[in-house]
Amino acid sequence: MHKATKNTVFWLITLFTPIIILLLTEMSLRLGGYESEKQELFIEAPNTPDYLIANSKFIERYFPSFVPKIAPNAFRKEKVQNTFRIFVFGGSSAEGFPYNFYTSFADQLKQKLLLNTQGLSVEVINLGMTAVNSYVIHDLAKRVFPYEPDAVIIYAGHNEYYGSFGAATTQFGFTNSIGLKRLILWLKDWRVYQFLENTLQLVGENQDTSERRTMMAKVISESDIPVESDIYRHGIEQYRSNMSDIVKRFDKNGIPIFLGTLASNLMDQAPLSDNPDVLALYEQAQATYEEGLVDEASTLFLQAKELDGTRFRAPEEMNHILTNITQETSAELVPIQAV
Repeated sequence: MHKATKNTVFWLITLFTPIIILLLTEMSLRLGGYESEKQELFIEAPNTPDYLIANSKFIERYFPSFVPKIAPNAFRKEKVQNTFRIFVFGGSSAEGFPYNFYTSFADQLKQKLLLNTQGLSVEVINLGMTAVNSYVIHDLAKRVFPYEPDAVIIYAGHNEYYGSFGAATTQFGFTNSIGLKRLILWLKDWRVYQFLENTLQLVGENQDTSERRTMMAKVISESDIPVESDIYRHGIEQYRSNMSDIVKRFDKNGIPIFLGTLASNLMDQAPLSDNPDVLALYEQAQATYEEGLVDEASTLFLQAKELDGTRFRAPEEMNHILTNITQETSAELVPIQAV
C-alpha cells in the first residue's frame, strides 16, 4: 500500500471513528429506552388511548429550572371527517393567565365555533405556556404537522427577552446567536445530548435552591435593556427571524395562520425599570389623562412603555414585524391590540 493511500485511510479512520462511536452510543441509549417518556410532544391521554394530550415531560427540554403547566386539551389520535383542528401557540397570555386554561381565548374560540357551526367537530389544542418565546414556538411548530392542523394561531412576543432562550437570559450560557440556539434545540432530540445535559444538571443540583432563585431574580432585575442597545436589537431580530420562518413553514403547507398583534397594559402598569426619566414620563401620562386629554395621554403611556428597560412588555417594533409578515405572506393579522 502506497504511503499516500495509508495516510488517506488513517485520516478517514480518525475522522469517522468518533462519529461511529457517537452513533452507536445514540443507538444504545434509544434501544435501552433512555428518557423515552420525554421524546414525543403528544402522548395518549390516561385511560383514553384514542385521544392525545400534550406531554409535560417533553416540555421540560425548554426550561432549565421549572416546567410550566400546559392545557390538557385532548384531541383524537386519528382525525375523523368533519373535524376542524386548530393549534394555538404563545406565552402565558395564550395559556390563559391570570386565570385558568378554561378561560383562555383558545377555549373561548372553541365554544364560539361550536355554537356557530353545525355537524363540525372542533378541536382547539392550546400549546400556550409561561415564558415561551419565538424560539420555543419555532421548535414546536414543526412537530404539529403530523397531526393535520387546519389552522394555527400565534399570540407571542412578550417573552423575547426573559423567556426561555431569551435575548437577555443567561441560564443556558449561550451567546445571542440565532443559529446556535436553533442548533441547541435540534440537538435536544438526540439522546446523547440529553444524557450530557442531565449529567450537567445533576452536578448543578448541589447549588442551594434559594441561591439559584436569587441568581435568576438578579439576572432579570439587572437586565435593563435600553432602546437600540445590542440586547434590544437581538430580541427584535430573533423575533423577526423566528416568526418569519414559522409563517413560511405553515404557508408552504397551505395551512392558514393567524398572528395576533401584541397588546400591553399601558395605563395601569407603571414602568418596571428605575429610570427616573421613564417614571417621570409615566407620571406625566397619568396627569394628562386626569386632565381628560385621552389621546395625548395614550401617546405618553406608549412612550413610557417603549422606554421601559425591563422588557416584560413587547416593543411596538414587534407589531410592525407582524404587519410586514402578513403583507408578504398569506398569514392573517388579528388586531388584538386595537380591541
